[in-house]
Amino acid sequence: LREKLDAMGYGFFIPIFFISVGMNFDLAALFASPSALALVPLLIVLAYFVKVVPALLYRLRFSWREAFSAGALLSSRLSLIIAASSIALNLGLVTPATNSAIILLAIVTCTFSPFIFNRIVPQPEDAIRRGTILAGGGDLAGLLAQRLVRRGRTDLTLVGDCSARIDQALDACVLKVGDRIDRESLAAAKADTAAALVAADTDEALNVDVARLARETFGIPNVIAVVGSPEHFPLLRTLGARWVQPSMAMLISIEGALEFPAAFDLLVRMHGIDIREATLSNSKLVGQTLRQIHLPGGALVMGIRRGSAVIVPHGDTRLHDGDVLTLVAPQEHFEDVYDWLKQSGAD
Repeated sequence: LREKLDAMGYGFFIPIFFISVGMNFDLAALFASPSALALVPLLIVLAYFVKVVPALLYRLRFSWREAFSAGALLSSRLSLIIAASSIALNLGLVTPATNSAIILLAIVTCTFSPFIFNRIVPQPEDAIRRGTILAGGGDLAGLLAQRLVRRGRTDLTLVGDCSARIDQALDACVLKVGDRIDRESLAAAKADTAAALVAADTDEALNVDVARLARETFGIPNVIAVVGSPEHFPLLRTLGARWVQPSMAMLISIEGALEFPAAFDLLVRMHGIDIREATLSNSKLVGQTLRQIHLPGGALVMGIRRGSAVIVPHGDTRLHDGDVLTLVAPQEHFEDVYDWLKQSGAD
């Protein structure tokens, strides 16, 4: 009942009340009364004073800018004083000029308080996550690191014990942090700012624990765990983590090698060709069809991810802002492709 009354009140009666108050706003009466006109700046000063000064108590936990901005936002006045002034006017306790001064106070505070808040409040810095953590005690994490390095990735951190052969091969490109995979090692690997983590240890229970740490403690957005037992899938799904089942991955690889040998060779051997994703933000490309654009370096669009939909592109497919394009191109041309898809002034 309360929710229905709130919906009826805020959705119907209260808007009508404010419309009627605005229609009856007597600006001429306000300017005709010097005393009421002089009351307006005094009311505005008092309105901010009685909110900003108590809001300074927020300084006990927040910065001065946050405390002042909170006081400014709390200074917005609308419902209560308008209703009280209307009642007082109907009872003859205030003059129409005074009522207009109070309405003007509400207009000023509701208009400028959010603006003052936005100007004062410190803007939060966008937490840009970078880098990938590969956590594993066997050779899998190291071998994955080798492949990623060959594809130009140099923001990798290896956590866990891998073979000396792989360590030596990656000394120049990969940061290695400890031989154990635990909270302290992940913290040392800067998991709080990492963009992705792959839990690829031989112990799948450890991989699940690492995935839980990555999601719940460090908030890593893209977490992948290598697990074989389906019993772990519900937990990983709840955590928002992805998983790779080794047996299924092997079957998919074998099937791909049988059914699509050329594509399989491209993925496995590469020969200087790479497959990557890029997000479209170039306004001049938005709305154009793939037939109308020519990507640098002869890059080809293999797929388009638009929200939750995956699109198989063709020549007449139109590009939308924010499309994630799956591209195939020579490795040396990908930086040009990235720049071209992001530039606002590209032709």
